[in-house]
Amino acid sequence: MIKRSQVTSEVFKLKPYRGLLDIALLYAKLFLVLLVLFLSNSLVVNAICFLLIGVLQYHFNVLGHDGLHYLLSENKRVNDFLTRWFVQAPVGAPMSLMRSSHFAHHAHLGKPNDADRQYYMVDRFDSSKRFIFWLAKSFFGGMILEILSKLMLIRRNNQQNNKNKRNAIAQAELIYDVLSVFVMQIVIFMLFAYFFGFLSYFLFWCLPIVTVMFGLNVLRSCLEHVTENNCSSENRLFTFKSNFIERFFLSPYNMNLHAEHHIFPSVPYYNLKLLQKQFVDQNVDSYSFEKNYISKLVRVYRNW
Repeated sequence: MIKRSQVTSEVFKLKPYRGLLDIALLYAKLFLVLLVLFLSNSLVVNAICFLLIGVLQYHFNVLGHDGLHYLLSENKRVNDFLTRWFVQAPVGAPMSLMRSSHFAHHAHLGKPNDADRQYYMVDRFDSSKRFIFWLAKSFFGGMILEILSKLMLIRRNNQQNNKNKRNAIAQAELIYDVLSVFVMQIVIFMLFAYFFGFLSYFLFWCLPIVTVMFGLNVLRSCLEHVTENNCSSENRLFTFKSNFIERFFLSPYNMNLHAEHHIFPSVPYYNLKLLQKQFVDQNVDSYSFEKNYISKLVRVYRNW
């Protein structure tokens, strides 16, 4: 595995205000979609807006991933404030539990205590059809119970593993997370109720989260680490040469450069291309290149 000293310090440098700018741009995109929805009287346009809202909620989820790694601001308190209140809370994600879960994923990739192994250890399915059905149902709310169970498991593990003082801090952070989610959902509900009507919050905010956002997250999380022969964790690192369409729907913020992220998680998303270039220049061969997510999905299905 390549060492940190083999790459330049430039790739680890955070750009002032870049995280804040990307959050603001994401809100601007969401505002434009909601404006079209507000002005529309067409079911087709409304359906497209539903899809785009879910995709942008997924963008919140992916951008929040960098917040979990403290990469949205050089100041950790600012990073956590932005991530908790303006990135994670709007899509109902408790930051502290998400961080614990994600750090466990990085530390234990491919092992039984990886909180995300349910997404890529697909040998539990006895046929390719069952595998595809599992992926498909995630776009219809089929992952709600699994995700809630995962978060509860992370919470129990935190309580068991932390000492008394750390456990008290974790409990306080969780309470703060719940408060932020509650407050932001109330704000979003009031805005939707005022501009679109009472039921619009559930139809155009909650439903896209549990269908489009969850579905895209499950699909990407699966394909980033799934293998055709269920090999060891060292061989579960993949990077994707996605086109702009796939990057919009599945891998915004350079998420397709996933192997690079796993090798150096402290590199911000906007420097991952530079990191990849340095890997190529040094002939790093500790991960695999994939053409795109969809071609890998097809190959996994055909070679079941």
